[in-house]
Amino acid sequence: MINDLKCLPDQPQETQDKVLARMEELNLPMPEDMLLMLHMEGANLLACPLNKNIFEFSEVDFVEGVTDTGQP
Repeated sequence: MINDLKCLPDQPQETQDKVLARMEELNLPMPEDMLLMLHMEGANLLACPLNKNIFEFSEVDFVEGVTDTGQP
């Protein structure tokens, strides 16, 4: 089970750290906060079928509010 939300999960940690640092400089919400805000506003949060297959995710791996698109 995946227990944390990653910014650019397919990128090296150094790249992720740079992006998160830049987001902080710009006073942007962290990915977890953005996801929560979208969910609370009623947005439809869909899992990407390609990433789901590549990373071998199942619906139990999704954080609250994310649903499967139902496509293979």
